[in-house]
Amino acid sequence: MNIELLLAELRNNNVKLAIKEDKLICILPDAGIDQGLLNLLKEHKEEIKKTIEEKTNFKKYQAIEKSPEMEHYPLSPSQKRLWMLSQFEGGSQAYNMSYAIKLKGELPVIFFEKSFKELIAYHEVLRTVFKVDNETQEVRQFIVPANEVDFTISQIDFSSESNHSEKLNHFINEKINEEFNLENAPLVRASLIKIAAREHIFLFSMHHIISD
Repeated sequence: MNIELLLAELRNNNVKLAIKEDKLICILPDAGIDQGLLNLLKEHKEEIKKTIEEKTNFKKYQAIEKSPEMEHYPLSPSQKRLWMLSQFEGGSQAYNMSYAIKLKGELPVIFFEKSFKELIAYHEVLRTVFKVDNETQEVRQFIVPANEVDFTISQIDFSSESNHSEKLNHFINEKINEEFNLENAPLVRASLIKIAAREHIFLFSMHHIISD
């Protein structure tokens, strides 16, 4: 039996085929299909499954093993390049990644900041710094314990300023061009700028080296 021709016939009859948990799943159209075609489907089920696996390069899910815990870790090639560039004047700030978004409505700042602190505590990459190891004299990644990371959202109020647009733009430009010290965590910073009674601009920046 030519399985390719059988698959083409099944498609022409609107039969949906998929593989789930190593099993072939067949979804027939509401009107059903010809009994002869149905018999062929049942008879060649394993061959159809194998052909679909080969065509889609199907692979079973394999969990990525967690790296063993170490005092520090090697840099990826991309991180090495970014670290080298950061050693030149202006090289670090060139790789700042910044985002600004307007928030409207009541904003419980305490809980807003707390959510970011929990995010930083959960994701090790947000607590990673890059510095020279004293023994090897190589630049390595060091993960700072969550309780040693000092993160706060800076707050500024421009809501009462008559020309707050100009001052806002100036403040944002300063913040997005502020250099990160790659040896100090976290390599993220955030500002909350009040521009009206129920309106804020949330400005968030991170260094590209921790997004690798």
